[in-house]
Amino acid sequence: MRTDHATDLEITMENPVLRGDLSFEDYHEILSSEPRTISVSYQDRHLFEITIPPSVFNPIISRSAQALIDIILKGDIPVAGSRFVDLGCGCGIIGLAAAEKSSKSVLYTDINPNIDFLQSHPKFRPDIDRVMTQSFCEKEKENSADIVVFSLPSRIRDQKPSDESVKAAYLRDLDFIPTMIKKISHVLVSGGRFVFWYGIHPNQMHYFSQFIIELSEFFDRNSLACLLEYQFEDGYTSTIYSIVKK
Repeated sequence: MRTDHATDLEITMENPVLRGDLSFEDYHEILSSEPRTISVSYQDRHLFEITIPPSVFNPIISRSAQALIDIILKGDIPVAGSRFVDLGCGCGIIGLAAAEKSSKSVLYTDINPNIDFLQSHPKFRPDIDRVMTQSFCEKEKENSADIVVFSLPSRIRDQKPSDESVKAAYLRDLDFIPTMIKKISHVLVSGGRFVFWYGIHPNQMHYFSQFIIELSEFFDRNSLACLLEYQFEDGYTSTIYSIVKK
C-alpha cells in the first residue's frame, strides 16, 4: 500500500518478464540478461520506445525513474530551454523525457560504459545532446548545466559493485556522497537546480539527514522542496526533492 498520486504516465515492456517471488536484485539481473524493449506513453500518447542492452538497468518497476519522468512531463520542474543532465542515465529515459519537454540540451552520463547505444536513438539530437561515460560529471566544465537529475541508489553495501554491473544502479556505499555533491555543484550554474530521488528505509533517516547537511555546503537549504512522496506500509518512504545551488 502506498500514498498514490495521479499520473498519466505508462511504461510497458515488450514480452513482459514476471517477477513472481524474485527479489529486486534477482529480478533486475534477469531483466538485464538480454536486450529488452520498453515503451513510454503519456496522456495516452506514445512518446518513444527504447531497446535496453544487457547490463543496463531496466526501469520497468523503478519507482524513481517513473516518478522523475512523471514530474518532468507534468512540468513540475522547468525543463524547457535548460541544459539538462541525466546523471546515472542508464537507458536514458529521463533524459529522453527532458528532450520531449524541449530542453536546450541533454547530457546522458553514467559510470556504466554500455550507454553508447543512446546515440542511435531517434530522439537523440546529435548536434545538441551528448553521451558520456564518467563519474559524477567529472569531465564537464564548471557552470555548464542548469538542471541535474539523479536517482540516488537506494541500497547500502560495504562494497561497490562493478561499474558495468546492473547493480551499480541501485547499490551504493556512503563514501561517494561528498564527492557527488561537490561535482554536481561544480557543473551547475548559480541558481541551478538539483533534482534527486531518495529512498528512505526504516531506521535509516539519519543517512538522509546527513545528506541534507552535506548538501547545504553548496546548495541553499531554504530552497529544498519536496516534489513527490510515496509512503509504504513497511515504513519505506520514496521522495523526490529539488534544491537550488547557492
